[in-house]
Amino acid sequence: MKVLFLPFYGPEGPSSRVRVYQYLSPLRARGFEVGVVRPVAGRGGVGRIGYLLAALARSARADVVVLQKQTLTAGIGLLAAVNPRLVYDIDDAVFARPAWEQSPDPRGSARVANTIGRCRAVIAGNRYLAGYAREFCPDVTVIPTGVDLSSLPDPGPGRSESGVTVGWTGTRENLWYLRQIGEIFPRLQRKFGREIRFRIISNGSLEMSGASVEHVPWSLKEEYRNLSRLDVGLAPLGDDPWSRGKCGFKAIQYMSLGIPPVASRAGVHPEIISDGETGFLARDLDEWEEKVSRLVRDRGMRERVGRAAREKVARSFSLESNLPRLIEVLERVARG
Repeated sequence: MKVLFLPFYGPEGPSSRVRVYQYLSPLRARGFEVGVVRPVAGRGGVGRIGYLLAALARSARADVVVLQKQTLTAGIGLLAAVNPRLVYDIDDAVFARPAWEQSPDPRGSARVANTIGRCRAVIAGNRYLAGYAREFCPDVTVIPTGVDLSSLPDPGPGRSESGVTVGWTGTRENLWYLRQIGEIFPRLQRKFGREIRFRIISNGSLEMSGASVEHVPWSLKEEYRNLSRLDVGLAPLGDDPWSRGKCGFKAIQYMSLGIPPVASRAGVHPEIISDGETGFLARDLDEWEEKVSRLVRDRGMRERVGRAAREKVARSFSLESNLPRLIEVLERVARG
């Protein structure tokens, strides 16, 4: 079977990396002929036309074409005419806007709806996104964003014997969520003093008054090595349409390394984290402080919850558990 992927980003892009590129080798190992048309930087003018022509030409020779967050604007009609066996992969609420961007974009929402309506099937990263997609396409499968456990370092190889490191990872834009719980940093610093350290792994930075925070530049090469040095992982999230579309990959990354997450009781998190068993969920600042404090004080709890978290990822949020579901969708659309 020939499968063509049209990802939204290149190999280092935050969603394309884990929704597309990490599946290429496993699919090839199972006999699939897999191709990718990488996006053009800027996508303006001649570059956009060249990209669309390349996508059309290669789609004509494919059994299935997977669009990862792509809408292609007017080009979706041409693509569907060339090859109607289209699958849309959605792992963000691309039909909505982030809370820090107040202006609505009705044209963007209409493009997403139009694209999904042209597809034979949809792969959604969570149930909220699946509910949206079913308004325009009846064939929707939930496949969460997964981690390739075989490529990870051993859980917690670089953690210090003295002190507890509480950290967060994410893009510059998503620092907005961390800022919403920023008050817990000085509270925890006053409570634990030198016993606690804070680390932010990002392409941006955020200063916290009253707390000492180490900033580590994000890099693809060092991503999991840097994460493995955390003892507790933070995953704050809002409760709005954009946030509900998030697939909880931050929490899944922590859990895959045996790091207990503390996450907002919002969005997809209650589907991923069993409170008190594979991590902790928090509604307000007091609950955030209390649950992080419990983990800081109790190493045995950190280890116990971390082991259960990694087992949960292996069962439900790993590349290995996702791959059969992805193959089932591809084969079903190809037969159709």
